[in-house]
Amino acid sequence: MRLPANIRTTTRLPLLQVVKTAIAMVLAWVVASLFLPNELPIFATIAALLVVQPSVNQSVGKAIERSIGVIVGVLIAYGIGLAFGNNSWIVLLAVVVSIILAWALKLTPGTANQVPITAMLVLALGASNPDYAVARIVETIIGAIIGVLVNILIVPPVLLAPAHASVLRLGTEIAATLERLAKALETPQTPAELDELLIEARLLRPMEKKTEGIPVLTAPLVVATPDPRHWILLGSLLEDLRRIHDEITGDGSV
Repeated sequence: MRLPANIRTTTRLPLLQVVKTAIAMVLAWVVASLFLPNELPIFATIAALLVVQPSVNQSVGKAIERSIGVIVGVLIAYGIGLAFGNNSWIVLLAVVVSIILAWALKLTPGTANQVPITAMLVLALGASNPDYAVARIVETIIGAIIGVLVNILIVPPVLLAPAHASVLRLGTEIAATLERLAKALETPQTPAELDELLIEARLLRPMEKKTEGIPVLTAPLVVATPDPRHWILLGSLLEDLRRIHDEITGDGSV
């Protein structure tokens, strides 16, 4: 019997990210304990754990997903607990309602998964009053904010790994192609072998394209052709631009 997937990977997360995650969890626990001293800051710690991501953009996205998912999940758990009491079967009901509501609202996968998990945790830990529900929301937001701040302040990550890998593959393939060409010059080659060399050399072009970075700030501005029906508005805008240009350059000529 073969396992469908390995439980280990060939690569591991950078040690810096692991350290940042640990720092974020500790800070989230301490800060949440100061604001909410009567409860264990489990939600804040989990939020900090999930929010620290390989990039700042991913951290912000996870923070938003986590916060929205917790808010919806807490509200569902509190509403169901208020309506049906402390029966054990309401946990299953909360999960079903959470899944259906997340589907109806077209939530992202991260948020959709967070809603039922939060509802289960809240019901398991006890959602007997509105203060408890509000505290869990505040706690989660604290953990999410701390996770984002830690990821920003401690060596902000830059996604250079894909570009580095593409350049490395291109360099390796160029070296291999040159070696094959050198051997082809030393020994006679059949037409089939020459065709193979040509195909392998042409494959360098798509690999070279993958190494090109996407210009964000330096990309040329492309202006679409305006609709001729708006010529009056366009003429007015151009005249305003001309006046601004004249004010900047000091040229008052028309």
